[in-house]
Amino acid sequence: MAKSVWKEHKTRESEAMIEKSADKSNAVKNHNFIVATFDLQALSLLYTPLAGDNQIYYKRKLAVYNFTVQES
Repeated sequence: MAKSVWKEHKTRESEAMIEKSADKSNAVKNHNFIVATFDLQALSLLYTPLAGDNQIYYKRKLAVYNFTVQES
């Protein structure tokens, strides 16, 4: 990854964390304001069915992602 792309990514990450913190503070003060965060973890990809046999390894049909939603 290019250094400029990494720097931009880290800047956007920092801005997102600041906005998330401000939203959570607003939700504590105003009960009509709801904060929901979500995460899609592609690195924890699970293939179903899971088996040790090489034949079924190439016939897998379903990929399961870890998608999490949390109300703050």
